[in-house]
Amino acid sequence: MPNEPADTADPAVLARRQALGRRLKELRGRAGLSQAQLALAAGMNRVFYVGVEGGRRNVSVDRVFA
Repeated sequence: MPNEPADTADPAVLARRQALGRRLKELRGRAGLSQAQLALAAGMNRVFYVGVEGGRRNVSVDRVFA
């Protein structure tokens, strides 16, 4: 499921989500953006974005590129 909670996902999936979250955080920091600013620019809720960056939420490829 696209938005399944991380605790129900396969360990390999969790590892990929966490790696993506770390990379997003790094890139966001380089861009000088807050989580709220990035979430708004990507068209998502800040709380949801925090979960993505923390590796707890799944995000679509479309949102990653936004």
